[in-house]
Amino acid sequence: MSAIQKFYPPHKKLALYLAAKEAIFKASKSAWMGREGFSHIRILDKGKGQLSFKLFGQFKNKLNENNMVVSYKSNNRFVVASCQPGQ
Repeated sequence: MSAIQKFYPPHKKLALYLAAKEAIFKASKSAWMGREGFSHIRILDKGKGQLSFKLFGQFKNKLNENNMVVSYKSNNRFVVASCQPGQ
């Protein structure tokens, strides 16, 4: 997440990471697994407002990582992320 780490302040990075992980979690249609479940999702920066991800543990077979895109938008108050099939 080099571009995000370089240009976003720490509180915005955290908000973005959590929003992206939540979007991926919801797309996987899994039962809530608490904080430990979120640790099985690694967020990767693709640039231009898009992220990719790697899944580990119990999430590994829930989504096709290569076919999904996580997009985000942010302003001074909010970060919104969505996880949808890519092209």
